[in-house]
Amino acid sequence: ARPFSAFTDYKPFQGVVEQRPFKALATLSYEIRKGRTHVEFWRTLVSHWPGETSERLRWLFARRLARLPNEVMMELRHDIPGWLRDNLPVLARSSLQGALNVWDDTIEHFFRAGTESTESSMGEVTVAGVPQKRSRRTYEHSINSPVGKMTETLYKILGGMKLKRLAGIPLELQSRLERLFHAPGEGSDHAVSQATRQLKLLYVLDPQWVRDRIVPLFELDHPQAEPAWNGYLYNTTLLDPDLFVLMKPYFLGAFKHASSWRWNTGPVGRLHEFLVVACYWNQKDARYVSYKEARVALQQSDDEGLAQAVGMLATIVKDQRAWKSFGKPFIQLAWPREVRTRSKSTSLQFSTIAVKSGNHFPDVVRTIFPLLVPVEHLDLVVHRLEKADDEHEKKSRLAEKFPVPMLALLDRLIPDDPRTAPYNLVLVLNMMATAAPHLRQDQRWRRLYNVVTRR
Repeated sequence: ARPFSAFTDYKPFQGVVEQRPFKALATLSYEIRKGRTHVEFWRTLVSHWPGETSERLRWLFARRLARLPNEVMMELRHDIPGWLRDNLPVLARSSLQGALNVWDDTIEHFFRAGTESTESSMGEVTVAGVPQKRSRRTYEHSINSPVGKMTETLYKILGGMKLKRLAGIPLELQSRLERLFHAPGEGSDHAVSQATRQLKLLYVLDPQWVRDRIVPLFELDHPQAEPAWNGYLYNTTLLDPDLFVLMKPYFLGAFKHASSWRWNTGPVGRLHEFLVVACYWNQKDARYVSYKEARVALQQSDDEGLAQAVGMLATIVKDQRAWKSFGKPFIQLAWPREVRTRSKSTSLQFSTIAVKSGNHFPDVVRTIFPLLVPVEHLDLVVHRLEKADDEHEKKSRLAEKFPVPMLALLDRLIPDDPRTAPYNLVLVLNMMATAAPHLRQDQRWRRLYNVVTRR
């Protein structure tokens, strides 16, 4: 055994695998026939199998893995599916049926072994040692699970077939994908989240199968709705209108469930971003989301989701120069007016729209003013306000161009007794006073100046 204090870890079998993979495979296969499993050596063989081996040798290894004893497969349930995911799609180009036979033999181990065999390798999330009890019905858990990796293998095989639009999903793949929806334990959730992650591709190939088998999974009272939505929300682009209209009723209903699903912030944020994008695209295609529909959805959201929605609104307004055409109408017609929706996080995001609004700054301030509450830690916002509003064209600063609306905005955002005064606030106040000297007599300006000077 290696001494604990040694700096060198000798792994002779790893060297054999990398230099003589056939010899390593033949040796372990012989040992298996003698009843000696050597699980760690098999793990080394899977983990360090060289990528440049011949196709014939890879076929031999794949078939040998699929026929391992069940107890060995369970020990390597997070290793073998990963190797097959990376190699079976390549082997399928020479023999689809051969690759599917290996896939069938492997997945049968997990169906026979039951719920424990399909658990994701992701553990419990903790913060300062306290378990957060996050959902395990997620795409992140799927990509770290045996069934999730085996599902990925099928989609990679499908992608490698390079089928044309509306060609249909081959029945031999359809049947296997549908079987995985009923895998034991967590496995069914992992298969569903993998399917919905591939929703756009599947619809391009086989719209009818998607309508019949995938879209119903998104219905909010379906037992697999949560993993279905989580998988889909790992996409980065909104659906095309033909598919979105099928999903729209479920999409608008998902907002009241999102906070209860106990995901991390990524998928929930994407849901709200998609809502704003769908509302923007509705200007050209009415099959997307109207302002009224967006308001109803946002009324069911929580503070974190609302802040994500405003963040996407700020991006669209800036990138598309769309304050008048979309930003202002969205705030007036789609943004909920309930008091609970006015929070520090949404106020900070709304202020971002103002900072980047250029000549629309007075109109933006008037529009967002009723939605703002005082916010701590405004350093970044104030720092941006004392910069030119267009660094490339060296235009004047917003505080100099629009001192009165600037004073109204800062007075609304800065609390009476912040723990620390925003950095560079005094510079912005002096800019406003220089541009409009009468503001020095304004009670709001004096209050803000006192916030700085009493520190």
